[in-house]
Amino acid sequence: MPYGNTPWQRTINLPTSGRFVEENHYITQSDKFDNLVPWPKTITENIQQHLQRSFLLYQSFDPKMTFEELYSKKWNKEWTPEEGGHFGQGSVGEVQRSELTPEDEMWFMCMMWASESKPKRGTKFLLTANNKSVVVIAGYETGPSSKDHIGGITREVHAWLGTNPNSLIKVGLLKNQEQKTGPVVCK
Repeated sequence: MPYGNTPWQRTINLPTSGRFVEENHYITQSDKFDNLVPWPKTITENIQQHLQRSFLLYQSFDPKMTFEELYSKKWNKEWTPEEGGHFGQGSVGEVQRSELTPEDEMWFMCMMWASESKPKRGTKFLLTANNKSVVVIAGYETGPSSKDHIGGITREVHAWLGTNPNSLIKVGLLKNQEQKTGPVVCK
């Protein structure tokens, strides 16, 4: 995978620990746009409705969290950049709009998958840091290309785990793929 002008490659065996960038938001089956097309025309079109819905879902796990605290940075209030597709679109194209629910999008993970190792859409992983765990969904996006980070997670995941892009987070494939996404208590 290119990083700047230098190609690079790495192999990661799970479970492992690494750093995760903070991803922007992805379009879900509940997101609608004024222009009656399936994707936003700008990086912020109708993002407030998406954020409000995500915030209310997040508050069911952390009632003390405020909207301003959860989405405190400018990029917390934007769709993922278009990068050759549409704003808010992952690497799987149109199917994302019919499959990705608001509940799953907020507990979302991506990694720089090689084409033969990318998990099928909806595959679940367990992330753990600071004695907290969360089930995340993957297979909808590939990235980031940073050699310093092994993947990307949403603001909601970082908030729940009490982490940031410099924190080490343990990641492993979830054994029970029927488990719902979101915070879990592990014994």
